[in-house]
Amino acid sequence: MKHILRNWRRVALAMALLISIDGLAAAQVTTGAIAGSVADASGGVLPGATVTAVHDETGIRSTAVTGTDGRYSILNIRAGGPYTVVVAMPGFRNGTQTKVVVPLGDTAVASFRLALETMTESVEVVAERSIISPTASGAASNVSQEAIESMP
Repeated sequence: MKHILRNWRRVALAMALLISIDGLAAAQVTTGAIAGSVADASGGVLPGATVTAVHDETGIRSTAVTGTDGRYSILNIRAGGPYTVVVAMPGFRNGTQTKVVVPLGDTAVASFRLALETMTESVEVVAERSIISPTASGAASNVSQEAIESMP
């Protein structure tokens, strides 16, 4: 009886081990990530830029905002692709990368350098009434020749 009990424990331990290994195999990784940095044309970091990754086949959008170091991470997105990654920042032209492929369980890198947006401004000044009279010569006084000669 002691021998049967010992074998039963071994069988139970082996079954528990097989079940735990099977559970690990079921917990497979199915996602990846896109990460990178956003800077201006001179290499200065751009915090607060909005980064959007769009899965081209499904149209699913994932968004992140760059931190104070100009870096971003879009985590737990569908592996594969292709993705179109667009960066937007006020005062700068948008940056776009197409055909970004996300590796299974890994990170695709998409970094950007944004150019300044060209801005044109015009100012038009319109005056209805002029405060300067072309006929007035301003304050004036006449000094006689005698007063000039008597001055020290």
